[in-house]
Amino acid sequence: MSLVIYIVIMWFVLGLVIVDKKVIGNREIMFVFMLVSTVNTHSYLLVSETFNLVSISHELVRYSSYILHRSFLNPLLVSYCLNKIFKRDVGKGQIIALLLSLGILMVLEALNLKLEIISYKTWNFFFTICYLFGLLLLSYGCLRLFKKIGWT
Repeated sequence: MSLVIYIVIMWFVLGLVIVDKKVIGNREIMFVFMLVSTVNTHSYLLVSETFNLVSISHELVRYSSYILHRSFLNPLLVSYCLNKIFKRDVGKGQIIALLLSLGILMVLEALNLKLEIISYKTWNFFFTICYLFGLLLLSYGCLRLFKKIGWT
């Protein structure tokens, strides 16, 4: 059941990324996707396997859902959200878009907990909010640098 939910959500977000009017180009979207995928994968591995702060289900379907969430869904959502953030005027609109993006990512994290894909040992929701906020800011800053250098 969890795998089907994540596949449907992933296809929906992929459709949004493809169909929605883009302020940032395809090259920038791929840059953000690859950056977030790399950072997200390594962060989740550190948190779950090295420091044992989070327990991941070893059941095949749930673990596949976890991999789909970690490696594809989060990076796609961050890419889509950054497109929305860059579409807004500097200031209040970008902050609102950032907070909505953070809210969407937190709903997915809550879904992970509800479907028992992950369970917190010494980790909590506040740490997750801080991590996702840092991930969004890192990707935003790297994308700004990417555009400033002129690799677009």
